[in-house]
Amino acid sequence: MVQRLPACLHGTLSGSVTRVFPACRAGRNLKRPHHMSPRDKQNLYHSLAELLRAGLTFPRALEKLKVTQRGSSRQVVEKISQEIARGSTVAEACASARPVISAMEGAVLTAVERAGSLDRGLEQLSQHFAAVATARGQIRARLAYPAFLLGLGILLLNLPKILNAGVQGYLRTVGLLVGSILAVLFILNFVRALLANAVTFSPTAERFVRALPLVGGMQRAFAMSRFCLAYDLQLEAGINAIDALKASAEASRSGLVRDRVRSILTQVGQGTQVGPLLADGDAFDPEVTQAIIVGEETGRLDRELQRLATEQDQKAFARLDALAEWGPRIAYLFILIYLGYTIVSIYANYLNAVLKIGE
Repeated sequence: MVQRLPACLHGTLSGSVTRVFPACRAGRNLKRPHHMSPRDKQNLYHSLAELLRAGLTFPRALEKLKVTQRGSSRQVVEKISQEIARGSTVAEACASARPVISAMEGAVLTAVERAGSLDRGLEQLSQHFAAVATARGQIRARLAYPAFLLGLGILLLNLPKILNAGVQGYLRTVGLLVGSILAVLFILNFVRALLANAVTFSPTAERFVRALPLVGGMQRAFAMSRFCLAYDLQLEAGINAIDALKASAEASRSGLVRDRVRSILTQVGQGTQVGPLLADGDAFDPEVTQAIIVGEETGRLDRELQRLATEQDQKAFARLDALAEWGPRIAYLFILIYLGYTIVSIYANYLNAVLKIGE
C-alpha cells in the first residue's frame, strides 16, 4: 500500500483536481513549466511507479528523480515537491502543475490516490503516454515524405508564375499557399483540443466524437479503461459504491459516463445493483456493462474490472495504431489529389494559350 500523504485542505473530489488551493498560493511565483512531451511523461510516471513499488514515499521518489530531470520535467517535479512539502496531497500538487499535468491525469491520480494505489495509476498513465508517443512518432515519420512532396510541388509547380507575375508574384503565391496550409493545420489542431476538452463535460460533443472513425472508438475505450481501473481501486480500498462511482466517473473524463453515473446514484443508494443501471443508454460499452453484471452476480467484480481495464486499454491502443497507420495515408492521398489538380490546371492553361495563338 502506498503511503497516503497528509492533506492540508479537504474539498470535493473534483475540486482537488480543478483548483489551486490556498496552501499552494505561496508557490505561485515559482516559474511554471510550459510543456512536457508524451515520452517525457511516460518516463516520469514509470519511474515514479517503480520507486513507489520499491517502498519509497512519494516525496522521496520525487527527490530521487529531480537530479535526472531536465527542462520542463524538472520544473514539474520541483513544483510538485514544493506543494507536497506544504501538505498537499499528490493530486492537489499535480493540479498546481497544470496545464502541463492535464485534467485527465489529475482525475486519474485523484482516484487512485484515494484508493491508496498510486503506483497502479502512475503505471497506467505511463502506458497511455507511451502509446501516444509511439503513435505520434509513427505519424510524423509517415508524414515526412508526403510533406516533402507537397512542399516540392508547391515550389516547382508554381514556377510558371515567375514568367507571368515575376519573382514577387511567385513568392506571393507560394507564401499564400503555405500560409493557407498552416492555417488549416492550426484550425484542425484547435478543434481537436476543443473537442478533447468538450467530451469531458458535454454528452453531445462526446457523441459527435464517438461517431468519428477510429477516433471515436479510441476515445470510448480509453474512457472505459479509466473508469474500470478507478472503480476497481476504489472498491478494493473499501470505499462505498456511491463515492467509488463518483470518483470513477471523474477519472473516465467522459461527459456521457459522468451523466449516466450521476443519474443512477439515488438508485444505487437504495441497494440496486450497478451493472443493470449502467447498461441503459449509450454511455458504456455493452461489453463493459455485461462484465460488471456478471461480476456482481458471481462475486468476482474485482477480477472482471481488472480484465476490463486491460482489454479496453488494448482496444484503445489498437485504434491508436490504426490511426497512426491510416492518418498519413489519407493525408498523402489528399496531397496527391492537390498536386494532380495543379498539374492538370497548368496544362489546361497552356493548352488554352496555344489554342488562342492558333486562332
